[in-house]
Amino acid sequence: MIKFSVKHPISITMLIGVLITLGIISLTRLGLDFFPDINYPSVTVITQYQNVTPEDIEELITKPIEGAVSTVSGVKKVTSISAEGVSAVMVEFEWGTNLDFAAQDVRDKVALIEDYLPEDASKPIVLKFDISQIPIIEYIAYSDRYKLTELKDILRDEFKSFLERIEGVASVDIVGGRDLQYWVTIDLDKIAQYNLSFSQITQFIAMNNFNLPSGKVDYKHKNILLRTIGQYNSIEDLENQVVGYTGKGTPIFLKDIGKVTIEEEERLGYAKLNNKESIALVLYKQSGANTLQVSNRVKKAIKMINAKYPSIKLVESFDQGKFIKLATSRTVNNAIVGAVLAALLIFLFLMDIRPTFVVAIAIPLSVVLTFIVLNAFGYTLNMMTLGGIALGVGMLVDAAIVVIENIFRHEEMGEGPKEAAINGAQEVWLAISASTFTNIAVFLPLIYIGGIIGQVTKPLAITVTSVLLASLFVSVTIIPMLTSQIVKRKVAVKEATREYWFGPIKRFYRKILEKFALRKRGLILGITAALFVVSLILIKSTGIEFMPQMDRTFGIVQVELPPGTSLKETENYLDRLSNIASQYPEIEDVVAIGGVFGEEGGVSLGGASGSHTGTITLSLKDPSLRDRTSYEVINDFLSKIPNYHGAMVKAFDMTRMMFLGANARPIQINIYGEDLDEMNALAEKIKTEISKIEGVYLPEISLKKAKPEFKIHINRVKAAYYGLSAAGIQRELQIALHGSKVSLFKKKGKEYDIVVKADTTFLKEDYKRVKYFPIKTPIGSIIPLKEVADFSFALGPIQIDREKQSRVVKVMADNKGRSTGEIMRDISKVLKSISVPTGYSIELSGEFEQIQEMIKNMLFAVIGAALLVYMIMAAQFESFKDPFIVIFSLPLAIIGVVFIFLITGTSISVPSLVGVLILVGIAVNEGIVMITLIKQLREKGVPDFEAVVEGATVRLRPVMIAGLTTIFGMLPMALSTHGHGAEMRSPMAIAIIGGLLTAMILTLFVIPIIYTYFEKINPPEK
Repeated sequence: MIKFSVKHPISITMLIGVLITLGIISLTRLGLDFFPDINYPSVTVITQYQNVTPEDIEELITKPIEGAVSTVSGVKKVTSISAEGVSAVMVEFEWGTNLDFAAQDVRDKVALIEDYLPEDASKPIVLKFDISQIPIIEYIAYSDRYKLTELKDILRDEFKSFLERIEGVASVDIVGGRDLQYWVTIDLDKIAQYNLSFSQITQFIAMNNFNLPSGKVDYKHKNILLRTIGQYNSIEDLENQVVGYTGKGTPIFLKDIGKVTIEEEERLGYAKLNNKESIALVLYKQSGANTLQVSNRVKKAIKMINAKYPSIKLVESFDQGKFIKLATSRTVNNAIVGAVLAALLIFLFLMDIRPTFVVAIAIPLSVVLTFIVLNAFGYTLNMMTLGGIALGVGMLVDAAIVVIENIFRHEEMGEGPKEAAINGAQEVWLAISASTFTNIAVFLPLIYIGGIIGQVTKPLAITVTSVLLASLFVSVTIIPMLTSQIVKRKVAVKEATREYWFGPIKRFYRKILEKFALRKRGLILGITAALFVVSLILIKSTGIEFMPQMDRTFGIVQVELPPGTSLKETENYLDRLSNIASQYPEIEDVVAIGGVFGEEGGVSLGGASGSHTGTITLSLKDPSLRDRTSYEVINDFLSKIPNYHGAMVKAFDMTRMMFLGANARPIQINIYGEDLDEMNALAEKIKTEISKIEGVYLPEISLKKAKPEFKIHINRVKAAYYGLSAAGIQRELQIALHGSKVSLFKKKGKEYDIVVKADTTFLKEDYKRVKYFPIKTPIGSIIPLKEVADFSFALGPIQIDREKQSRVVKVMADNKGRSTGEIMRDISKVLKSISVPTGYSIELSGEFEQIQEMIKNMLFAVIGAALLVYMIMAAQFESFKDPFIVIFSLPLAIIGVVFIFLITGTSISVPSLVGVLILVGIAVNEGIVMITLIKQLREKGVPDFEAVVEGATVRLRPVMIAGLTTIFGMLPMALSTHGHGAEMRSPMAIAIIGGLLTAMILTLFVIPIIYTYFEKINPPEK
């Protein structure tokens, strides 16, 4: 390949042209995303059983389903929630499990026990967790021209249907606003007067609102269809509907017992923009669709349809696509700046533009070839793949530098340009191949790592591997060919004879090495060992977290007031929070969403589940326009919110949810047992103790406070004497007090609900008056409800959580000012002092559980990578001893990693540990280059001590070029300020720079010293 490349430059140029073309085509097909496609291995089984307590739900539904699904292959953990009327069993599988097959296995197991579940329970529904359930973009709509009801109609009829036709859009939810309804409000006194029931009224209305065919007749050779028209066309039609008859047979019209009005539907939820009531458009993408592409299509569509309705103002409250675009573009900029810095550094050492051009050309060529591989694997350009390219930029010039420098050496020996290019490249072909494969080998253990870490790091591993293999290909084809054409012999001679600025550095290094380091070997190794031991001790001082907090262009705050709080009270509290948020200069807009929404779906991002809950979305300025991160702004905002007894206000971390699941919290302590009171008492004790620990923020207990209820206990015996049933009484109460949609009113092509309900004004003064609610018996008499029922006030049902087929109560909290790992170490100490009753147990969970798995997996990867690197070096040196000497570069790198973490405040996390893993492959490169030359010199007969000094001195420049180009190439990533995904890029680069810096400096002294010890070479007498 090398000889062919040099002798056929046009052919190689055309080959590169083809590959570049394929690379560019591949680039156009690569989508942009923030993270790789992560498929969380979770399946949920939902079963409804209306009006049943959590305890009964647990016994009758949850436990049988848990037992069935636990036998499915690949199950890692089974958790469940039993609440009033619903059971949710969450099945978590091992990472890598085919979720489609797993979901089908769960369906099969559930089907086996369906016949044993209560008859009235719904059929269990099996749902897969999908990251696409998170909205990708949200708009807030308002208008000075249209009322909210009119605005909602336009958004639903025009915007929603139009946006849902866009490629990649799964659904559009409309949140806020209220529809118009035809309310039939019944007077309870009239009901009693006319001996009517609500069931009777709803039947009359529903059965008489129709247009139906009634047959046909033949008339004068024509077939004429007959059609009965009974549909309501006006309020008068509805008011004149007969709903019963008096004892004398006189018809009772609807207008005799109530009134019909056009009203907005009951206000169960709302959306506000900067405290102005609005309507939210929440868009979800299809599973597998590219976030940025869908976001761009939506924005174009919004502009098109909004042009038809200029009076409707749309404000973008958040957009994942915007954040992805900014993050990926900043990563690309980091890579470009890193490549320029690396090229400038090469020029600084070589002092000639032509060889610098030859080496620097390897960078864009290698990157373009990498796009072909990424497209073949179906990857997107995301933080991991782009981060891999940015990391590779600093590493990939190493092979090119070695090749061109060796070609220079051959030209100095008198060989012609082509002969020197062939011989010089062939001579180092095996060396650069071994060096490249040691860099690649560090990623092989990742193949065997499961979990979220494997999902995140594999695309990065594939990317870096592709970049390095591409650079190796370029180094043995393009570099020799260009060198033979561009870099003439006089350039090489000039490089070999002129020292420039580097001569004094080389002479100083030789003097220190020869006169001091090799004569004070024990002292140097002692200092190095002490630094290594100190670094190991200081590791505990570094923070530990699973993933760094991300600085986004929006922040989300979840609010939960005590159960039973009215929507109006919730709205008032959210308004106060919005007013506080609007005073922050970093915040542009504030979107508040409270309550629940019926058929139009839920509330965006974690949304509301009752009148007492809501979310606030803070739209922040671009990170470059503010001094604080999004999480710093949110934490400051949370510290200033007004107190509300029983309220829980917390930040919603989207990154954490993506990696750890929907309900994951940084700090989580699970208490297992059976008695909820005992578990709650233990949870309160733990909550009190951990609240004293620095950094523990907003602790809470999963066992929620119960909701107040006025219970109506039907006396079945008394009811039977009146010919009544509990179900019939419940139906009457539900229609009257909750309202019932009995039919549709069609007008001008639109449909409006007809809702029948009682006038409940009297209950607002005293809810206990429900005792006198009129109930019609089968014989036509009216009795008050209290005749067949007893009443009591109590706290309503609570939610029961289960895990590992046992009840569990969780103590959860966020962290503030300290990393999760630091806080959990303190919590572990506190838990040891708390006595746990027999039959109960405590377990640390949440993010800490993932941190433990992360450390275990990454430790396996680092050790495995070190062994593979040793094996490759052993094969290269044909020696067990020489690679063992080189492997000492790794502890030298650890020293730099720990100290730079402490200096920069970088925590141990997945990104920083990936940097350490990459460091394992590149930290040994300098040692390989140095030991190889020392051995060659000794084989040529150079005295042993002189060979060590000469070999280390000669390799000083390539060692510094290789190390510094990598460091400078990654410097832009390391110096990335907050925002635009810097939290993911920076830790990787910081780890590599810190480790490589100490490894490069100490290798220049420690590796020669260790080599002399192993080879028993002593310095000559002075």
